Amino acid sequence: MNPKQLGGENVVNSENNVGQKEKKFRASRKRSLVWVHYDSFVNQKGEHKSKCRYCSKEYFSNTRVHGTSTLRGHLRVCEQYPGNKSTGQTSLTIQIGDGDDDRRMIGWKFDQQSIRKALAYMIVVDELPFKFVEDTWMSVQRINYMSLTAHYVDNDWILRKKVLNFCPISSHCGVDIGKAVEMCLIKWGIESNVFTITVDNATANDVAVAYLKSKFANWEKCVLEAKWLHVRCIAHIMNLIVQDGLSHIGKSVDRVRVAVKYIRQSPQRLRKFKEFAGIEKCPSTKTLILDVPTRWNSTYMMLETAQTYERAFARYDSEDRHYRDDLEKTGVPESSDWANVRRLARFLQHFYDLTLKVSRTRYVTSNTFLDDITSIDAVLKSCITGVRDSGLVEMAKLMKSKYDKYFGSIDKCNMLTLVGSMLDPTRKKEYMEVLLVDVYGDLEGTSMSGMIEDFLYEIYEDYVRIHTPPDSPTKSQASGSSASMDKRSTPTVMEPSIMLKPKVRMEMKRRKTENGFRDSKSELDKYLKEDTEDESEGFDVLSWWKLNSPRFPILSLVARDVLAIPISTVASESVFSTSGRVLNAFRSSLTPAIVECLICTQDWLRSTAMPVDVAENWEELIQVEEELLQAV
Repeated sequence: MNPKQLGGENVVNSENNVGQKEKKFRASRKRSLVWVHYDSFVNQKGEHKSKCRYCSKEYFSNTRVHGTSTLRGHLRVCEQYPGNKSTGQTSLTIQIGDGDDDRRMIGWKFDQQSIRKALAYMIVVDELPFKFVEDTWMSVQRINYMSLTAHYVDNDWILRKKVLNFCPISSHCGVDIGKAVEMCLIKWGIESNVFTITVDNATANDVAVAYLKSKFANWEKCVLEAKWLHVRCIAHIMNLIVQDGLSHIGKSVDRVRVAVKYIRQSPQRLRKFKEFAGIEKCPSTKTLILDVPTRWNSTYMMLETAQTYERAFARYDSEDRHYRDDLEKTGVPESSDWANVRRLARFLQHFYDLTLKVSRTRYVTSNTFLDDITSIDAVLKSCITGVRDSGLVEMAKLMKSKYDKYFGSIDKCNMLTLVGSMLDPTRKKEYMEVLLVDVYGDLEGTSMSGMIEDFLYEIYEDYVRIHTPPDSPTKSQASGSSASMDKRSTPTVMEPSIMLKPKVRMEMKRRKTENGFRDSKSELDKYLKEDTEDESEGFDVLSWWKLNSPRFPILSLVARDVLAIPISTVASESVFSTSGRVLNAFRSSLTPAIVECLICTQDWLRSTAMPVDVAENWEELIQVEEELLQAV
């Protein structure tokens, strides 16, 4: 019988294909270094398993199903694994010369400058992205660290940010923090040029700033005797405001949180949820996020993402009988709950967007400080008076009470951050006055506008005092007459008529000079009288001042310092943002000097002019590095 008539050719081809697949599968080998520590086998049930060579524990190890994460995780905690046992000895370094036999043991010493040069050479030669070395570790050591960052506008009118110091401190005591900052400034030689210090709202920081204010007030170049040195981080204030509101959060959010937690508890549930989202044609592709109670922005992100999957949650409820049973205590989210969640998400978005905006360091933020705080005030008032959701109204009232504690009146704000609006050529006085009147009413708004304008004149006159040469007319006219009077009163042998005539003429000359300067317009007068610039999308306030600084030589110095004020400490705190990469006890032997070097090296790489790229395979490289360390 012809095999073709029975489909024999297809059978043969099928067998050949299977043989080729098996041959191809057998040809592949396990590439992960984790297999060095395990013996793989197939048990009687046909399950692929691996046994630890040190403690004999068995784990499922079908690479197509289970992967190697479980095996790698076990090695980190395996008590029998030699790599987890501390010997208390210093590792030896082997140096290899040109020849194969040229090997010798050397003592190795950490050199910060050498590491920086080596990193720079590696990045330039291999054309690596800067993200290649941006990953950092967080230690479990109980050491207090402080980060000090300088923000300034350089001679080219470009906003700069530099980490001046990242150092251990003896304690969180305010005086100790102040002394550490003072020593760092003295070491850099900039102790007399500090304009403001931005910190969060911890009590220790208030004490530290008070200590520094007492030191700075005695320095000649300190503006207004350091009265306005202290700037409170607006991002932290927004966090406190929202946290007060979330303390009165409703049941709708609790139901959504429990539902999200249920879905995220296993990969199978997530897979099924994604299938339902596809069937229901949900408009989002984001992954469900479970919030952290201490981070209000994570609550916003959880709600903002979950509300787009309302139909997927409803289908999951109808398809999975365990879903409603597990959520019996709180109840599954209903349509009314999703409506409440949408309103809350829209409400919190204002605070979320503001926090993102003030946390960036690529552009100035002090010129919009007044806009930011007044916009939040308007949002809170609108929610209190115009929303029917009683829970949201009560939440907004709590937040408004906290808002008034920091921004309820002008005397609670740092005046230097308020004048930033007047130094923005697209705003100036008229814009500021209309804004304040709209928020605080005619009487109070007009009064606040006048106070801010008076303060701008005060700081401008102080800059004239600091930056005008001693022999210039504007600085010597006040003291010239008194000095001349002292000299003229010295001789006693001159006749009265001879003494009186020069005195009268000198006094006349002095008064004429004073009246002339008083009548002439100052730089600030001319600036405020000019029309405001049109606010376009590409308008850059620093570029405008760079172009117009020759017309306003003193006022431009004021603008340079005021516009450089950071109204958030997030830029400094970013050096501590190492969540997820925590050093275990075995590897927590990093000295403060090494930690400081790692932070400073990252900042140096970020501050270079080369473009920043993203290393997509960075996590894989880290895993390989871990495996190599464990293998050694």
